[in-house]
Amino acid sequence: MTSSIEFEPLVEFPEDPFDAARIYLSVMAYPELGAGQPGGLGVPFIAALWQYAVWDIRKARGLAALREKFRDQTFESPRKRDFEGALNRGIARLERRSAAYTIIGNQLVNGMLNGILRAQELVRDGRDIEAFVRPLGDDRPNPIRSQIIADETPSPRKIVQRDLPAWSKRLGLNTTGASADPSRKAKDLIRRGFIESRPVLHLAHGLNMILADDQDKLHGWGEQHWLLILLWNCDAWVWKALDLAIAWREVSRFSDYGLPSTEQMIELVKPKKCGIMHPAEDASSIS
Repeated sequence: MTSSIEFEPLVEFPEDPFDAARIYLSVMAYPELGAGQPGGLGVPFIAALWQYAVWDIRKARGLAALREKFRDQTFESPRKRDFEGALNRGIARLERRSAAYTIIGNQLVNGMLNGILRAQELVRDGRDIEAFVRPLGDDRPNPIRSQIIADETPSPRKIVQRDLPAWSKRLGLNTTGASADPSRKAKDLIRRGFIESRPVLHLAHGLNMILADDQDKLHGWGEQHWLLILLWNCDAWVWKALDLAIAWREVSRFSDYGLPSTEQMIELVKPKKCGIMHPAEDASSIS
């Protein structure tokens, strides 16, 4: 499969954690080439992330505190209706990237289980040397041959085709094509949901790992919308998520199990110095 979009080949991250978090989220939502340039698809979303954070300060502390923060007695807080549309469109895209990432997980799990079953079949047929790296009885670790797992790993389209309604809902996309042609429907969902997400699946991996392992470090989790919590706690997650994303992209270089290739994902450049701030303790520090 080839990518159906042209994407940014490289993204450099700034030292400021709030700006880095906004870029992380906006690139994950809008990886298209030029999306971050003036007039680009992602510009309204990255602006909406700032407006959302400022609007929340206004709601929590009042306009006077906000004006004091910005040292401008004429400063006017963004109105929710001014950014809500762009924010919701970006959130829908972020959720689609996360759903596309779970397709990879399904592939890997199915490939491993199918590979085990195939290896058992080969052993029953007396062909264990085809199934394992070493003959049975060898005391050393004896993994299943990687080619067997690769051969038994289903394609993204096969994963999606097994339950079109569920994947359509998870990807936030309607199915298209003739009702009697599930293969065409699956192909369309993969094109719009998976292939268009592929350049940033490593970013989805980084964020998903943070949400799985480090929720206790995200002050206020479960009390407000998850995106707002990420903005409040930007330095608690963005640098680790970026490390995880960079590592996952590099690992794909050596994988035979269906991961996107390194060249199919955006190269991410972490700043030499990673800034620290604590917006969860003092939300007015957002600037």
